[in-house]
Amino acid sequence: MPKICFLADASSPHTVKWVSGCADLHWEIIVISHWPGEVPGAKVIVHPLSLTGFPRYCWSLRRLVRGFKPDIIHAHQLGAHALYAWFCGITPLVITAWGSDVLVKPKHSWLIRRLVKFLIPKAALLTSDSAQINNQLIAYGAKPGQILTLLFGLNQQRYQELALATKDATRVIICSPRLHEPIYNIEEIIKAFCQLHLEQPQLELWLLGSGSLTAKLQQIVTDSALSASIRFWGRVTPTEFSKYLA
Repeated sequence: MPKICFLADASSPHTVKWVSGCADLHWEIIVISHWPGEVPGAKVIVHPLSLTGFPRYCWSLRRLVRGFKPDIIHAHQLGAHALYAWFCGITPLVITAWGSDVLVKPKHSWLIRRLVKFLIPKAALLTSDSAQINNQLIAYGAKPGQILTLLFGLNQQRYQELALATKDATRVIICSPRLHEPIYNIEEIIKAFCQLHLEQPQLELWLLGSGSLTAKLQQIVTDSALSASIRFWGRVTPTEFSKYLA
């Protein structure tokens, strides 16, 4: 049976989407992840993939991957995952850009910028989900014919069902589903909500997600005295997310 090996975050819904999209191939799918997680349709193996740990862990990862003898190796994000995947020496190498790995991090780090420029020509295929990312990949040396743009789209039935959900006319809820990381500006959302709440006290803010800034954001909410109007739900599954939206 053909095999595909992903180097990706097993706890991310993006990884779950990619694996589910490959299910029709009827290939054996292995996901090697720095963090534990469940990916339906794939075997998940936890292995260190940090950039700082590369000299220590690159050889064990190489032996692990080569032992599987995958037909394709697919790294998600142009950073540590792509570096480890390239070092394994498996071809073809596919790299998917997620956004911040191309649009944000290289602009703040000379080392990351050099790493991205080094890895781009090593990939047989680069995938992205927007023209903005494509343009930045090209600026860093990618060839237009090297890039495949893939859009996940929407499950139309799912959103039709959400539209039919019964709403409470007395409540107005603003929902932010992003992770609690600097690039998503959750702190700015909270500050803006606090200003709106002065004029519209019926408003509620729901924060779905978690991350490195969760404790700081919770403290900001506590200090604002709006704990009753701002709720932290933590990271939720796609099914739970639909229920919260409904």
